[in-house]
Amino acid sequence: MMTLSVGPLTQTSEPPGPNLLTCDASAVPRLLLVTKSDAADQLGISLRTIEGPISSGQLPLVHVEGAARVRVSDLEAFVQRLEADAGPRSVT
Repeated sequence: MMTLSVGPLTQTSEPPGPNLLTCDASAVPRLLLVTKSDAADQLGISLRTIEGPISSGQLPLVHVEGAARVRVSDLEAFVQRLEADAGPRSVT
């Protein structure tokens, strides 16, 4: 097997193909804070729509030198609460 490492990405010639790129998650820095726009993008909603949960306190903001940010952990917890509130889905 031939492996080429470039930073956190590794290219290997093993199947499923010669251009397969894998990523070592421990080598990639994880963001702790994102902008409201980035948070909305991650949820697949508009910036205007994310303002609702922010205004109601369901999704708290952190201010860093005047810049409003959303904790990634708060965003993940918000999604988990949405899933829990939705309950199990029935297949019909």
